[in-house]
Amino acid sequence: MIMAMGPGLLLAAALSAATGAWAALGPRLTGQVPPNASEKVLGEVWEFLKGLGQASSGLTPPELYFSAFDPAKQDEAFTQWQTAWSQAHPDIYEDWICSYSGGERLHPDAHALCSDRPRLKEWIAAHPELAREYPFPAVFRAFHYDGTDRIQLSPGATFTGVVLQGIRMEDLGTGYYAAGHEMLHYVLDSRGIPGPEHHCLFVTPRGAAPSYMSALADFLVERGYAHFLIRKLGPEGEAALNPCGK
Repeated sequence: MIMAMGPGLLLAAALSAATGAWAALGPRLTGQVPPNASEKVLGEVWEFLKGLGQASSGLTPPELYFSAFDPAKQDEAFTQWQTAWSQAHPDIYEDWICSYSGGERLHPDAHALCSDRPRLKEWIAAHPELAREYPFPAVFRAFHYDGTDRIQLSPGATFTGVVLQGIRMEDLGTGYYAAGHEMLHYVLDSRGIPGPEHHCLFVTPRGAAPSYMSALADFLVERGYAHFLIRKLGPEGEAALNPCGK
């Protein structure tokens, strides 16, 4: 029997359909999804980044797997997959040592070889204990697994933690910025742009247009998904790390 629907039911049906559409078109949220990670907002960010990064029309949305970078907290199946991925991507150890401050602090002798990759490869091969340290430190917050559609986000380091002097990440919108950062890695990776080049591209102005990360921050702020401070904590903070080596 067909029943007439009142305005309230019609609105509820429309909202349900819209939510279903975002679920179909946007990223797949798996793992320990924090309550303040909106599937709808992440879908909007994904659509924005596809255009910003000039993704192919057939690029599938990524999977956003929420878990701390700790095998004890990750799903066992994911950890097994992660281990296999690491073994298939040995260059990740070079990237960690040369691109992140932790590598320089923990292994300054290896970091000094970053301009001589053949010798760095030899050093890494001679230190198998690196497998216990890298490539995923427990304090890590997010990572896109090159060559795949998988992104891992640590909830407490992106959506539910605090920064500075107790400011909630939820209020700042750092989770959406971090997720956007990793989704842009996915987009550029799909275009064949090598991962080590991404962070420099992220903070470099595109002619008269702002950098990728500045554009992402503006998008989030203008739509009310992030506090205006994300412009300083995000793009300016990334640029301060000197990813272009200037």
